[in-house]
Amino acid sequence: MEGAWIMSQHISDEKSRLDFRNGNKVRVKILLGQVSETDRFVL
Repeated sequence: MEGAWIMSQHISDEKSRLDFRNGNKVRVKILLGQVSETDRFVL
């Protein structure tokens, strides 16, 4: 029983790590989008 709990903890840790990585990618895309928009505005 304890082993199964440890496994589920490990899986949820992996998932949250992936979610975190995906969140960072989205944030970078948003930042790049904002930068290009302001560049266009300045031009």
